[in-house]
Parts: sequence; structure tokens; C-alpha cells
Amino acid sequence: MMSLNMIIILRMNTFIRATQVVYNRLVNKGKVKMLALGTAMRN
Repeated sequence: MMSLNMIIILRMNTFIRATQVVYNRLVNKGKVKMLALGTAMRN
């Protein structure tokens, strides 16, 4: 039972990490787009 719980916890941790990486990439892309828009508006 304990090993099964550990496997489930590890799987959830890896899933959470993967979603965080994807989310961070999306946020960074959004920041770049906002900066590009900001510079375009200034120009």
C-alpha cells in the first residue's frame, strides 16, 4: 500500500512540475508580447 501511495504522489509531483513549466513558458511568451506591444505603442 505504501509503495502505491508513493508512486501516485511521485506521478502527481511530476505532473505538477510539467504544468508549471508549461505555464512559465506561456507567461514568458505573454511578457514578451506585452513588451513588444508596449514598445510599439511608444514608437
